[in-house]
Amino acid sequence: MTAEHEAAVQVARLLGQLENDLDAAFATAGALAVALPQARAEARLSAAVGRHALELLSRAMMTIDQACGDDIRSDGVGGRVGFDTGDHDDRAKSLEATRLVAPTRPRVAA
Repeated sequence: MTAEHEAAVQVARLLGQLENDLDAAFATAGALAVALPQARAEARLSAAVGRHALELLSRAMMTIDQACGDDIRSDGVGGRVGFDTGDHDDRAKSLEATRLVAPTRPRVAA
């Protein structure tokens, strides 16, 4: 294996790891976005309580999403500069790879 190929494999592996980490961060932020209003309701607090925190969390989620998009776009840059990033496995973004629980069926309130 050439030094260039080893470098390409390492870059591809790290890009995949970054994608997984960003997915996990997004999932955690989503869980927090659900937990905050539920906690407020359980504590019988005003809707104004925690609004600022939700606004900041929303911005953080948008930033995570932007970073994920930038990471995906950077995946193609390797090929343009001579790296063969073909070893990068897009399936690494599966729920198992990010250690997330598989989604459940949506529940409908009657």
